Amino acid sequence: MDKVRPRPVALAMLLCDYVIEDKHSNKKSLIGLFSNINAKKFPASHYRMNVFITLCDGHGDYMGELRCIGADDNKEIASMKGPIPFPDPNAVIEFNFEMFGLTFPEPGDYLMQFLCDDQIIIQRKISLTQVEEEKEKEEGPEPE
Repeated sequence: MDKVRPRPVALAMLLCDYVIEDKHSNKKSLIGLFSNINAKKFPASHYRMNVFITLCDGHGDYMGELRCIGADDNKEIASMKGPIPFPDPNAVIEFNFEMFGLTFPEPGDYLMQFLCDDQIIIQRKISLTQVEEEKEKEEGPEPE
């Protein structure tokens, strides 16, 4: 009987504007963490989003997938796939998905999901809020 391979364990999933990696120390700095995006109109396109994920307890190679779906209707907004190799079960794997021009059709909640071999390992909500455009103040004398 074949033994079922364990799924990796997610330690973190963070959304941010930028991930900066120090080439000497391999330390990462996550800049502009967020879980909400404000937009004046919809569909709304977000210029750049980084999804930083940390996994451990993996056994061998997995097919990883990051996807963004509508929280209410499960409609896929975006998806990226690629291999996730674990050289050793004790390894902690850090990786970043950089997404450009992600377009959200309407205000509401969306889910960022990370899957290994088609099983959800971690997910988090991202909320899109419509905000009113600021009206320019009319210049004139201050009331007395």
